[in-house]
Amino acid sequence: MPSIIIINDIQIKSTQPYFDATRDFLRWVVEQSWNNESNYLWLNGDIYEHSNPSNEEQSAIHEFLNKCKFKKVYLLEGNHDKSWNSKSALKPLASAHTNVEVIDFPTILKLGNLNILGLPHMMPFELSDNLTMKSFYENLPEEFTKETYDLCLGHYEDHKVAFKGKGINTSYLNVKKYYHGHLHLYINEEYQGVPVIRTYAEVGQHNKLLMVDTITKENSYIEVPKFLDFVNVEYPNDLNDTNWKYPIYNIKNCPNKKMAKSLYAEKYKSETKYIREYEVIKKDRSISGEVESNKGRQSINEYFSDYRENIELNDEVIKLVNEGIE
Repeated sequence: MPSIIIINDIQIKSTQPYFDATRDFLRWVVEQSWNNESNYLWLNGDIYEHSNPSNEEQSAIHEFLNKCKFKKVYLLEGNHDKSWNSKSALKPLASAHTNVEVIDFPTILKLGNLNILGLPHMMPFELSDNLTMKSFYENLPEEFTKETYDLCLGHYEDHKVAFKGKGINTSYLNVKKYYHGHLHLYINEEYQGVPVIRTYAEVGQHNKLLMVDTITKENSYIEVPKFLDFVNVEYPNDLNDTNWKYPIYNIKNCPNKKMAKSLYAEKYKSETKYIREYEVIKKDRSISGEVESNKGRQSINEYFSDYRENIELNDEVIKLVNEGIE
């Protein structure tokens, strides 16, 4: 039976080891039996970390799409996929791949017996009359309200999970099942989180992909292997291997940061080990560092990226902050 597979927030970024872990996930996807000409793939927003992705990030996504055998690949625009000057990072993908379609405006899609509503992240400049995404989605035109949907795939924060109910309320629509991107943590059946851990806030998550049969409308979940996670290690214990390929270590109870860094740099000078934090023994205080490799420090852009998860900033602000970091 033909099915649609939904993947949330790939959000590929060049920072290591997140880049390699995400690329390994994408390579895993194309190796699965459900990557075939009968099925459809839906990427549920935030394919890229930035609206101006690096050449390395673009190459990884092009490599992935080149190996996709799906009848059609739908790319729903997320907030990270576009900028405030209306630039879309996803449009070039549709131009380069004939089986790719970008969903950049509310769209009704009929696949077999399945009726789907796609709701991308919308910026104010994309809407008329100074509407916000919230006001627009809470008052959609009649062409959207008269339908009954088996599935609503969106990239926004729903009012039921948003802080103090400030999210978007689309409960007036006739929707049987919601499935959203945008929030990276598993919250409920509507928010399954990201397929690959990409910040410390997501530590310990084990996520799934949604598969929906387009004929019977039955839902099932696909287990995703763990590619990356964080590990706590007591100083001066060894950084042992894990069941996943890309462990990032937090070193606990260090006598001081300099000594701990020196110890682990010497221990693993012939290997690449990623260390997020050296926690120093001090009363009610710890000294934290950015994710770093013993083969070279990593940029503190990771911390800025974490901050931007829940804050929308325009490209000019991001540029200024990044210049300051550099």
